[in-house]
Amino acid sequence: PIDPAGQFQVGLVGVPGWDDTGAFTLTSLDEPLMTRFTHYYGPVMTWETDAQILQYLDKIALQGRKAFVSINNFDIEGGNLSTIQARVNAIKGHTAVAGWYLYDEPEYYSVTPQQMQDAYNAIKAVDSVHPITFAAPGFGPAYPFLGSLDYGILDPYPIPMAPPADIL
Repeated sequence: PIDPAGQFQVGLVGVPGWDDTGAFTLTSLDEPLMTRFTHYYGPVMTWETDAQILQYLDKIALQGRKAFVSINNFDIEGGNLSTIQARVNAIKGHTAVAGWYLYDEPEYYSVTPQQMQDAYNAIKAVDSVHPITFAAPGFGPAYPFLGSLDYGILDPYPIPMAPPADIL
C-alpha cells in the first residue's frame, strides 16, 4: 500500500452501518467513497463473515481503493490463532486488501502484549506480504504493543492539548 515515494493515505473511517450488530449493507460505503482517502479501515468490521468482507472489498476495489481488514478482538483475546489465520487466508489474496488492522487502541482494553504478539505472529505466518497496523494515542520505545505492528497510526486525541513530546 505504499507508493513509490514511500507515502500513503489512510482514511480513518469507521464504516457506518457496520456496527457489530450483524447488520450488513454495502450502501454504507457511499460516504467513505466520497472522500479523497485511498485506504480505509473500520475497527468495527470484525463481526461480518468473510464473504461479506469480500463483498466490501469488491466494492471498494471498483473505486481503486484498499482497506485494512480487522481481526476480531475476541479471537485475539481468546488466543484463537487458527481462526485468525483462517480469516487471513480467506481474504489475503483480494486486490483491495491493504493490510490487517489488529486491534483498535489496545492499551484501553484487557488484551495483553503477549496476546497481541501471538496474533501478529499468526498473521505473519500465513501472510508475510501485507502490513499489520493499529491506532494508538501515542508510541514510544516503551510502548508495550510495539512489537505487534509493522507501523502505527497515531490517534490525534492529544492534539492540541499536549506538547509533541507527549504525543510521540
